[in-house]
Amino acid sequence: MADIGRNSGSIAADELRAFIERVERMELEKKAISDDITEIYREAKATGFDVKVLRQIIRMRKQDHSERMEQEALLGVYMAALGMLPLFEGADDGADVTVVDEFDLDGNHLTVTVDKRIAEILGRDTPNA
Repeated sequence: MADIGRNSGSIAADELRAFIERVERMELEKKAISDDITEIYREAKATGFDVKVLRQIIRMRKQDHSERMEQEALLGVYMAALGMLPLFEGADDGADVTVVDEFDLDGNHLTVTVDKRIAEILGRDTPNA
């Protein structure tokens, strides 16, 4: 790019201008798409949908299936550890408990025993269902 001095021809300047104008056009298109997405969320909210949940679902759908399942299982375990969701309710009498088998991202086998409600949240069929 040393060409762009006083003695350079208009070719380098024209090329530089073309790059800048292409980026500017893309920025305008990006802004238009962003505005369109915002409008879709407004419509969904007006219909009664929770926009935060919609955004979360869209984020989750972008994830790999096994990554998402691992994250959801950990979320249930963490919530139970904080007392937000009982992890082993019914474990004493064997009722409403299921085993969730998964493989983590490294291919390690995971077996987790969870409450029936957590299994339902994770989309697992429970043996007592």
